[in-house]
Amino acid sequence: MKLNIKLKNCYGISLLENEIDFSEKNICSIYASNGTMKTSFAKTFVDLSRGEKPKDEIYPDRETICEIKTDGSDLKKENIFVINPYDQEYKSDNISTLLVNQELKKKFDTEYQEIQKQKEGFLKSIQKLSGLKPQEIELEICNIFFQDERNKFFEALEGTEKEILNNEEAVYQDIKYNELFNDKTKQAIESSDFLSNIDNYVKKYNELLEKSNFFKKGVFNHTQASDIATQLDKNGFFKAEHTVMLNGRKEPVKTKNDLEKVITEEKNSILQDKKLQDEFEKLDKILKKNANIKNFRECLSNNPQIVSELSNPASFKAKLWKSYFKQDKNVFKDLLSKYAKSKETIKAIREQAQKEKGDWHKVISDFNNKFFVPFSLHVSNQVNVMLNNELPQIKFKFEDTDVEENKLLKVLSQGEKRALYILNILFEVKVRKNNSRDCLFVIDDIADSFDYKNKYAIIEYLKEIAGVDGFYLIILTHNFDFHRSVCGRLDMKGKETRKNVLNVVKTNAEIKLVEEIYQNNPLKYWRNNLDKPNMLLASIPMVRNLFEYSGKDTEFQRMTSFLHIQNDTNSLTLKNLKELYVLIFESQVVKKINNLDTFFYDLLIQECDQIYNDEKLESKIILSIAIRLKAEEFMILKIDNEEFINNISKNQTVELFNEYKTLPNIKIKDIKVLEQVNLMTPENIHLNSFMYEPILDMNSDELIKLYKIIKRMLEGSE
Repeated sequence: MKLNIKLKNCYGISLLENEIDFSEKNICSIYASNGTMKTSFAKTFVDLSRGEKPKDEIYPDRETICEIKTDGSDLKKENIFVINPYDQEYKSDNISTLLVNQELKKKFDTEYQEIQKQKEGFLKSIQKLSGLKPQEIELEICNIFFQDERNKFFEALEGTEKEILNNEEAVYQDIKYNELFNDKTKQAIESSDFLSNIDNYVKKYNELLEKSNFFKKGVFNHTQASDIATQLDKNGFFKAEHTVMLNGRKEPVKTKNDLEKVITEEKNSILQDKKLQDEFEKLDKILKKNANIKNFRECLSNNPQIVSELSNPASFKAKLWKSYFKQDKNVFKDLLSKYAKSKETIKAIREQAQKEKGDWHKVISDFNNKFFVPFSLHVSNQVNVMLNNELPQIKFKFEDTDVEENKLLKVLSQGEKRALYILNILFEVKVRKNNSRDCLFVIDDIADSFDYKNKYAIIEYLKEIAGVDGFYLIILTHNFDFHRSVCGRLDMKGKETRKNVLNVVKTNAEIKLVEEIYQNNPLKYWRNNLDKPNMLLASIPMVRNLFEYSGKDTEFQRMTSFLHIQNDTNSLTLKNLKELYVLIFESQVVKKINNLDTFFYDLLIQECDQIYNDEKLESKIILSIAIRLKAEEFMILKIDNEEFINNISKNQTVELFNEYKTLPNIKIKDIKVLEQVNLMTPENIHLNSFMYEPILDMNSDELIKLYKIIKRMLEGSE
């Protein structure tokens, strides 16, 4: 794959045009010193991954161009994943997919869908009777029969099963629940006036029941009487020529119609009692004050037998729902029968799900094996994540104690926090791997603030990610040591892959990505090019240090004259340098050094004067050498004390600077320049484990500017 990039005015990137060829290696490592383009580049791709257009935040009116193409086609947002250095709030949205065993999930979904389908049929039949929507029905049933606990619908039905499946008939199936109990009626039936009057109504109603020869309060009411008439007829009681002898009546009842007639007469004698009617009128008068409950009043007027039930709304609600269940008894029975069977199947599936160790556990296990962190973690709701599509609830254990994530973050070091962030990144990477979709990873300084052992763990992860077909990595870093380690461990030193090891060169006009020349070992590169003056001169600090590390003090002191102003510095030639180099390098390499009569110092200044907008390491090193030598020349000239100069045994530049500051009539601006020399050059001309990272981070323009200033200072003093 070839990635073509054209950016203009994107978060400070004035212009960047480049092609990254992933055909030989699906990795590109870019070393970018701070302030060049790294963060701007990553932010641009973040926008693209969100389907947004990048912009320039400082100059929003400038035209922005952002063209990213893969093999000639626009890069799609879903094929981009940007990994920022650290984002405490980042959480992968796709962790749940890593917990799911698809086979178990399919079994569960099949069982769940079957029971849901039957449940929907049941709710639909109840909907017609109650006047409520299915979701409202489910909520009401849970509230009434299972102590307000949601998601306990089937358990609520099971609690009524025995009563519903007995032989009693439905009583209130013709009363619509939503006409009696809704937001409008709630206020009315809970008012103090209504409660007081309903109490009077019930008292009068109970008095009439006590006087009745037919009904008996608390034992046998009109509802039970109607149910008996239906049951006797249904069971062939009257067809068998049986009769019913009622209390207070001389003649037996021989038919269902006769029995129902007696029941109706007795019921009407109570409900149409003048005093009871008066009590009802008082209730109705209270209800008339609320114009929004007309249907409620009509329902009570048409069904006076339910008025007394309103003295206990909770009990009445339960009776209504049980009536609806009885009305569709077969549907109710089939639903609970199916639920009983499914419950056992689902229980077995859930038990298996609890034991599952899916991709999530593999990511965790791999993370724990690679990273050194003081915490472990697990998903507390694994079963519901797998089967019910819940979001994972991740619990952390810190030194054998469960802690919340926000508390854990307070005690972790920056490196440990970043490790936790990396873990969330790994979840997302695993999901994208499972999806088998091409993905461009833009990785912005992911190893920043890590200690070495965890830094190398990250490199191992990068290697694993790079091993996935269809994954392409752009690794951005300002840490040259990390850049070097990535290139080494991810096998990017070969001729075909080195084109993807890049350095950033920034000018006022544009940013360029240039192929790194040294491939991790500049000394080896310079050693093979000693015929080139800039590389010969740049190798001097390393050769000096090699003599130092080898214990060759005499040679070390002779090499010092090339880096500090000594009595012989101005007279040193390339022949003198060659005589020392032959003690370190093989003869066929050293013989490349030519023009042996050339004075070292003259060649150094000649080379430095030619440097312009050059970010090569050798150019920066020889500038640093020249700056320090010119600065020392300047201070020696001003101090003008041969005895003091000859007695300096170490740290010559610093000793000269300290003495210079004691001189009378010195210029403040000159001191500031010399302070810059001390700040910018010491680490640049010594071998160190970071392979000149300080100087690589420095823009050549800064060194060129300082070189010209110190040169003018010296020329003005001569």
